[in-house]
Amino acid sequence: MRNTRKNIGRPNKPEKAIGEMLTALDIKFKFFKDVSYKTLENKPTSKEMDLVWKDSNGNKKIIEYNGRYHFDPRENKPDDIVTIHGKSRNCENIWDEEIMILNQIRKEGYEILVIWQMDFLKDIENTTKKILRFANI
Repeated sequence: MRNTRKNIGRPNKPEKAIGEMLTALDIKFKFFKDVSYKTLENKPTSKEMDLVWKDSNGNKKIIEYNGRYHFDPRENKPDDIVTIHGKSRNCENIWDEEIMILNQIRKEGYEILVIWQMDFLKDIENTTKKILRFANI
């Protein structure tokens, strides 16, 4: 299913735009790379991340674009019930799980920048500055 999902409309327009910013900086990145990490129970697993690369200093970097299926806390309440992957869940549980996963990936040495859809669509200028700062650090 993961390979099928990768081929349907991906990367989306915002992910492509972020990729173009990185390409303009001569950054060689990969879209939708599986990044390995250990769960809180110390079991190995992985998560597909949107844009992944190593900078010139060897630092591992990720930009994760959080679109509609991440349920932005500015647009959703913690107790809102949503359906994701065919299952009903409340937004707070989705956010908590994502925070835990990102923190576990950070423990593997990755720096992560999360870009929310609302910021990308409504404040592209400041979002672009944030991306460029992150990419050049």
